[in-house]
Amino acid sequence: MSDQSDSALGQAWHAHVAGRDDSAVEEFRKLAEKSPNDVDVLYGLGLALRGAGQKEEALAVFNRLLEILQSVNPESDDEANRLEILTRMVNQQIQIAQRSL
Repeated sequence: MSDQSDSALGQAWHAHVAGRDDSAVEEFRKLAEKSPNDVDVLYGLGLALRGAGQKEEALAVFNRLLEILQSVNPESDDEANRLEILTRMVNQQIQIAQRSL
C-alpha cells in the first residue's frame, strides 16, 4: 500500500476503535475496492461490519479472508507463523459471527 493508503487504513482503524463503525465500514470499503485481497483491510472491514450490526456481511468477509489466507504459500518460517496466527484470528471471528446470527 502507498503512504496515502496506509494513512487511510489508519483512519479506518481509528474510526472502528472509536466505535464509529458505520464510518469505518465506509472507509474500509473504499480501501477494499483498491486492494480487494488486502488482509488488514478485509479483517478491519469484517470487524467494522459486525460492529455496525451487519453480521451476515461480516461473516461473508471473514470467510473470504479465510479463503485468501488458505491460498497463500508461505516462503519463510516467519511468513508461515504470521499466516497461522492470522488464520486463527479469522477463524475466531467466524465463530463469533456465526454465534451472533
